[in-house]
Amino acid sequence: MAKLSDRQRSNIQVKYKTGIYTNIQLAKSYKTSESNIRKICDGITKENAQLVEAQVYLENVKQCDKSANEIAAINQAVEYRLKEQFSDDKKRVKVYDITDKILDKVSDMLKGGKKQIVMKVKEYSKENGSSESLDAVNIDLDTSDLKNMQDTIDKASVTNNTNQRHATTNITNTNTQVSVDVNQELSDEQIRKEISKRGLPLQLMTSIS
Repeated sequence: MAKLSDRQRSNIQVKYKTGIYTNIQLAKSYKTSESNIRKICDGITKENAQLVEAQVYLENVKQCDKSANEIAAINQAVEYRLKEQFSDDKKRVKVYDITDKILDKVSDMLKGGKKQIVMKVKEYSKENGSSESLDAVNIDLDTSDLKNMQDTIDKASVTNNTNQRHATTNITNTNTQVSVDVNQELSDEQIRKEISKRGLPLQLMTSIS
């Protein structure tokens, strides 16, 4: 009994996955023992059996009084459907990737407690006259920013199937130590009390609705 090559062992495994061939048939085909087949295919499931049955069913249907034109149309429709599905999958993956990048950006902003804004700076000199330039400035996050981030995280968690509904987590601004629960409705008076309790200026108060 000759020793099986790696290629032969691989072929035995893929044939076993189809669910069509028995261990005895594979042993006879490759001139080896049934016990050796069991050893080679140990832990491998017949995961392609349903694909084989589906293909057999399709071929049988196409042979039942179907004209050549009908069979050609069926094959084209299947090819079109597969391309369409592949395109949908690519779009879905792209959405997930972009959503993850947005979440990374939100996470970085929360860790730093800052957001970046771009301002136009006007300059004037006798030699060159007036000119404009853009200048990026980092400023502290406010409660409005935290609310927007909370909403972004909630929607992203639904998009990526992390959460089946909007989250109800709290976000804390580490710079001002003001906790904002966007799911809790507070009156203006309650907000004033909370801000005063923390010894913060009332200018921090924003409308939370």
